[in-house]
Amino acid sequence: TVEPTWLKLCILTPGLACSALVTDFTWPSKKVPKTLVLIAVSILKKMVSAFSFSWKKKRELAKLQTEMKLPPHKLITDSPTRWGSKLAMIERVLEQEKAISEILKADKKTRCLVPGYNEKDVMESVVKALGPLRDFTDALSGEDYVSVSYVKPVLHLFKEHLLKADDDDTDLSGEMKMTILNYLTDKYKDPRTDELLDMASLVDPRFKRKYIDSDNLEKIQARAVSELESLLTVTVQAQCPAASSSTSTSQSLEAEANQGPHKKKAKKTLASFLKTSAVTAAGTSASPSLKEAIEAELKSYLS
Repeated sequence: TVEPTWLKLCILTPGLACSALVTDFTWPSKKVPKTLVLIAVSILKKMVSAFSFSWKKKRELAKLQTEMKLPPHKLITDSPTRWGSKLAMIERVLEQEKAISEILKADKKTRCLVPGYNEKDVMESVVKALGPLRDFTDALSGEDYVSVSYVKPVLHLFKEHLLKADDDDTDLSGEMKMTILNYLTDKYKDPRTDELLDMASLVDPRFKRKYIDSDNLEKIQARAVSELESLLTVTVQAQCPAASSSTSTSQSLEAEANQGPHKKKAKKTLASFLKTSAVTAAGTSASPSLKEAIEAELKSYLS
């Protein structure tokens, strides 16, 4: 069962799945050299099991941690039902690598489990590629509310920062980053999905048009104006019958009052003439159409 906190980026629109799951799912992908990673993970599991079932090795580990001034941490076991447990296991083994190697070398039965240079390089590459994603996912799962408007900013964050290729990346870590980024890009490249995400980002005051492609910006703004115009038109049409009924009732009551036998003619003032002139001038000037008003409001919102 997946915890609800990991599903906060799930979008109910068909075709959109949970983006948060990618931080645990993409490891390793079909395009990543699976053999190297699987061998390293298999050795780590056996190594951790050797300590889990031996109180003597646990005692020796605690003693060496004190002598080598290492953090007094226990080893972490990979669990299929625990998110990020493989990454946590690898990080803990790298942290305690000196003490672990010394204890395993002392026992001829576990000497073969001492990680070599290849396994260590693989572990460091995995941590470099997936470590930032783990930190991001922890931050995401701590949010109270995450909307669909977050998808475009998150994709931009992955592309420009978390999954951006670095000069010090190994071949494995670079390929893992590229695989994850390609997976996400392909998942949201459908034109309808991309347009939906752009609209969601546009109406979010935190993002507006910041993460919308410049080639699509004009199209998205035109669609926003069209949808707002149709929505307001329906609303006005629904309100018109009630307003016209109320106006006709008030006009009939006023007419009855003016037809009384003792109706006294009201005396006009200079202000009444000036007011009539101003109303006439305002009525002759062209008022903006609904579409023009919406476009002006949208322009003010985006500025």
